[in-house]
Amino acid sequence: MRPAAGRRGGHSRPVATSAEAASERHGRRSVQVGSLERPQPGGLSYSSYILVVATLSATSAALLWWAGAPFGGRLGILIGLSTTLLVQGSLRARSELIMRRAPVGVVDMGLGAMFLACAMATLNVLSNPNSSKLHSFGLSSLVTLHSTGQAANVLLVSALACTIVSAIGRRQSECDLRTSRPDRKSTHTILLVPAILAAMQVLATSRSTAFSTRATETGAGIQSLLYWCIPAAIAVGLLNKHWESKLRLFVDLALLGVLITSGNRSPLLLVVAAVAIRLLQGSRKHILALGLLTPVAVVVLSALSLWRGAVSSGRETGLYEAIRITVSDPVAIVFGSGFDTVEGLRLSAALADSGVRAPWWSPLMAIGNFIPRAVWPDKPQIFGSEIGQRHLGLSTSGIFLSGPGYGILLTGTVIGAAVVLAAFAIATRLAVQRLGHHLFVASVGLYLALRFVLAGDPFDVSNALQVALVYAGAYMVDRHRNVRDRHGNGDNHPLYR
Repeated sequence: MRPAAGRRGGHSRPVATSAEAASERHGRRSVQVGSLERPQPGGLSYSSYILVVATLSATSAALLWWAGAPFGGRLGILIGLSTTLLVQGSLRARSELIMRRAPVGVVDMGLGAMFLACAMATLNVLSNPNSSKLHSFGLSSLVTLHSTGQAANVLLVSALACTIVSAIGRRQSECDLRTSRPDRKSTHTILLVPAILAAMQVLATSRSTAFSTRATETGAGIQSLLYWCIPAAIAVGLLNKHWESKLRLFVDLALLGVLITSGNRSPLLLVVAAVAIRLLQGSRKHILALGLLTPVAVVVLSALSLWRGAVSSGRETGLYEAIRITVSDPVAIVFGSGFDTVEGLRLSAALADSGVRAPWWSPLMAIGNFIPRAVWPDKPQIFGSEIGQRHLGLSTSGIFLSGPGYGILLTGTVIGAAVVLAAFAIATRLAVQRLGHHLFVASVGLYLALRFVLAGDPFDVSNALQVALVYAGAYMVDRHRNVRDRHGNGDNHPLYR
């Protein structure tokens, strides 16, 4: 009898496996590694990469030149580079997620998104020079066309460095055969316990007290770790679809409400990163939803900044009113209150020209910030806070220096700032490549890429390490409990299965 097609011993074409079928559907190539055949990450080839960058940059530069915008050529190239970085990172991250691999592309996606936002903010500064935030600090001398040109130069060179890292780094993970290991319910449950305790503490504190004492408390390391359990629990639940449990979904939604009312944007950005990774794994409708939710997230995050500032100054303003004001004039509020990165970059460039430098050990404070002041009484402040207090007269908040701005203060040169951003991109990509089989770690990588370009401070790296430590603690406790259950020493409660 003639063997059936695809069976052993037949000569017909074998039936394609599910992985091969998925690879064909998404147009991916394959690489032979030993006896295994695995698809390579998706994205653009090198020739396509160069063509897309050149096309987008030339088009953007021509449009800006035609509109009469200053520095149109530089900003056009910046828009082309950042758009390519964003699209390339999104394509690669989606491809890697579908093939159950560490989504290294989320780092490029985050960097590209923030560089594109910085380009838009620079255009807004050029079109509305009198709306600069630096006027209110008595620094009108910095609000010049020259300072804006310096900011454009630093952004352009930094974006170019990150784009080169993205293009060269495509081959570094082609043979990475790690697969995503889903979290257990018990990890989520372990995170929920301290998260609920932290939520109760947030609800028991008045908003005026919380906002007015923000960034002034010392010795609150334990409270900070408990607080970061809230976004960590929400993110883990989102990435695992809450294990189809309506109860877990309800609890996470309640925690999200508490997180919003706390007025802190950094933990919410981690939740946004988890939502992005969750939607990247879905269909085209999910990708469209991600595009539609992005401006909504920007408006809400900017409204939180506006609300926090109003309450701190003693004005009776509710969160709903702050959102309504932001929606009524989103460009002015987002670039004026919620996104002052370019202003901080101009300040950083001016301070660097006057000889101000960040100490060489400043990046080490990302780890040194974990040391309690009871152990290290003379622990120095984070450099961004020191700039805010010394040059802006701030006590409880600061201005975003931006990643390139911090780089130019650390090295004193534009090229040095680009090297700092390139080193940051390489380190973050390697961390996601090594540990991204835990999708929560990939979410932290995306959060860090967004936050570092936005604010540019060792404090942001410290926050990322803090939330990673929270997750690692819950994961290790769960793993230890799982080992006990295997030996018959645990209670194996259904809540933890």
